Amino acid sequence: MLITPSRDNLNRIVVLNPKGGCGKSTIATNIAACYAGQSSVPAIMDFDPQGSTLAWLERRPSNLPPIHGIAAFKKSMQATRSW
Repeated sequence: MLITPSRDNLNRIVVLNPKGGCGKSTIATNIAACYAGQSSVPAIMDFDPQGSTLAWLERRPSNLPPIHGIAAFKKSMQATRSW
């Protein structure tokens, strides 16, 4: 389980659009990678049943800064408890 210290300066960036194929996952993964490169440990929640963001995280080299992935599309208590 990921435990983060209490911080008041946490950012939440939401990328949404009802249209498929418009680049939501691409922009979300790029934003997360940018924050990871700045010594933060970002979390990215994938609500798309395709799970393309989590597939990207699995393929991402392990020597890069970490990004925490949450499979929000599973809609189970385990998905939110891990956060």
